[in-house]
Amino acid sequence: RARRTLPQPGRFDRPRLVMLRSLLVPGWGQAHNGAWLKAALVGAGDGALRVRFFRDERRLGDLNGKAVAGLADLGSADLTLAAAQAELTAAQASGDSARIAAAEAALLAANLARTGASDTYNSAVIAYNALLETSINRRWLLGGVVLYALIDAYVDAHFKSFDINFQFDPALPGGTGVPGARLQIRWAF
Repeated sequence: RARRTLPQPGRFDRPRLVMLRSLLVPGWGQAHNGAWLKAALVGAGDGALRVRFFRDERRLGDLNGKAVAGLADLGSADLTLAAAQAELTAAQASGDSARIAAAEAALLAANLARTGASDTYNSAVIAYNALLETSINRRWLLGGVVLYALIDAYVDAHFKSFDINFQFDPALPGGTGVPGARLQIRWAF
């Protein structure tokens, strides 16, 4: 019998180039191999993750700006608190009860302002850290999708012209035969 050989792939059908197609445009390698459903899923998944990546970057920038502004407000509140504490110390040294009462009221207001500034800064930092963790997880997922697309396009390109119908199998008796399967059921009581 004549030996069958697989046709040589074209210049742009080589598995490495098909893999690079999938790297350039998500799903292109799968589409080239005829796996349209995988191409759509890879393209949609990659696109959705990239859109989320850019949204996350914009929100991280906004939250960073809020945290920096909150830190500046916290520094200003600390200076006000220190000034109020110094005024209370000076008022207590003078012994004037009206001045002491006014200094205590100013110190209370400065403490409340510092607590508010601290809460604002802390909430901005917590929101930033939570979004950063989520964004990093999405980046790993995007890397996994890209890696899957590359490997899948490479492997499918190797099997694109593979003929699954075996017509000659030397392992069968006589070297010929039709592949098949049998199902046998036995009952035991």
